[in-house]
Amino acid sequence: MSRELRFHRAVRRELREAAHWYEARGDGLGADFVTAIGACLARVADKPAVFPEVRGAPGVRRALLRRFPYAVIFLVHGDVITVLAVAHGRRRPLYWKARGAR
Repeated sequence: MSRELRFHRAVRRELREAAHWYEARGDGLGADFVTAIGACLARVADKPAVFPEVRGAPGVRRALLRRFPYAVIFLVHGDVITVLAVAHGRRRPLYWKARGAR
């Protein structure tokens, strides 16, 4: 069962900045990053419960990208999934906690 995805207002900026960074390093790499995020979001929407909770943030889950060192950080409320961040795995851990984490 696929659920509705909603995005914190900062997520689009994070995604855009990361895509631009990758594109500057290789032609088409930014598009590959965006495609990987899309595939990850589809997995999250389909089966959010398979992704582990983030330690120290009850109810918040993390889906790792396979090719890039990023994670989709999200909360599930019934049939709505709120994406809190598209976060680099090695920078500023837990910076997104103020975005709605319980």
